[in-house]
Amino acid sequence: MLLLKKQPLSTIDISKRLGLNPSDVSKHMNSSSRYGLVRYDTASNCYALA
Repeated sequence: MLLLKKQPLSTIDISKRLGLNPSDVSKHMNSSSRYGLVRYDTASNCYALA
């Protein structure tokens, strides 16, 4: 969440910065999206704070 305060990021960017598996990041971001914490922008393929 702190990373997304600065700028929207892709799943790959988030995983690289946190040293996590992209699959795990994707699962977490999808869950966060369902709860309205983040949103996914299909035009830029990035997550941002909701």
